[in-house]
Amino acid sequence: MTVQSYTTFVGDLKRRITEARHRAGLSVNSELILLYWNIGCDIVGCQAREGRGTKVIDRLAEDLGSNLQ
Repeated sequence: MTVQSYTTFVGDLKRRITEARHRAGLSVNSELILLYWNIGCDIVGCQAREGRGTKVIDRLAEDLGSNLQ
């Protein structure tokens, strides 16, 4: 393998790695946005079922905070 072809080979590998990392990041971000959207919809639904004054958000913060630690 010549120096030029090896340099091209390494450059191609670096480009492919960078592109794969970028695609992975976009995929993770998409999944997180979908998760947060669905959680928001679930919270709104829970608030509608529970009624005003039931402090759904406060209870969720307490319950999720204590269970995720």
